[in-house]
Amino acid sequence: TGGTISINSSAVSGGGVYNAGNFIMSGGEISANTAASNGGAIYNEDGTVYIYGDTLIGKEVSSAPTSYSSASNYAKKGGAICVNGGTVYLGYKNNNGTAQKDDSANVRIMGNAVKTSDSKGGAIYVEAGTLQIAKTCIGFNYSPYSGAGIYTKGSVRLLEDAVVKGNNAFNQGGG
Repeated sequence: TGGTISINSSAVSGGGVYNAGNFIMSGGEISANTAASNGGAIYNEDGTVYIYGDTLIGKEVSSAPTSYSSASNYAKKGGAICVNGGTVYLGYKNNNGTAQKDDSANVRIMGNAVKTSDSKGGAIYVEAGTLQIAKTCIGFNYSPYSGAGIYTKGSVRLLEDAVVKGNNAFNQGGG
């Protein structure tokens, strides 16, 4: 429970975490990570991710960064999280292999960005796979192109108590 993943970088994907199996985080912080390509904080390739409890991915802010240089986590696609297959559960815990909503979760994905003029998914980029969200705030993230909050080619399920707010895209899709 808890912990910090910070000040890491990757020349390709998964600045903080590269997951192709199972990754579970209950509380803690993932911040100040960078990836040259995908997933500044977390890159999920055909694995399963559970993030719940009191977890911050990024940094607490009250407005979106105006460039990647002032963001917490950043990459070209998915400043915080890039999903390339598999499933990412935000606000859910693993109950013997089944996703169970964590009613006390307080997951925040804030202050993240993508870095080039054609970048997508300031907070989250879903290339393939599924993103399921509950008890989570995706707020105040930045993209110079599109999808400052969430950019998806895959499947996204927003469930109760999920908030997407205050994200800023220069071109298309602020939320």
